[in-house]
Amino acid sequence: MSGVPPNIVAAATNAVPGIELTEAEIERTRNGIVYSVEGVADGSAYEVEIAADGRVIEVESEDDDSDSGEDSKE
Repeated sequence: MSGVPPNIVAAATNAVPGIELTEAEIERTRNGIVYSVEGVADGSAYEVEIAADGRVIEVESEDDDSDSGEDSKE
């Protein structure tokens, strides 16, 4: 997880309390840079998409397939 900015790590841990981050990817989109971080909390796998400014875009739980976040992907 080295190389991931502290504000991205903080945003992920705020979005999913107790998450233990395992993987991160950087994606360049037409709207800017998006970090996709994965981790585990309470036995569930999560993927959190975070804008470079630390704004959480989407939280996905692989166990229940529910999404939450400020923006939806369409």
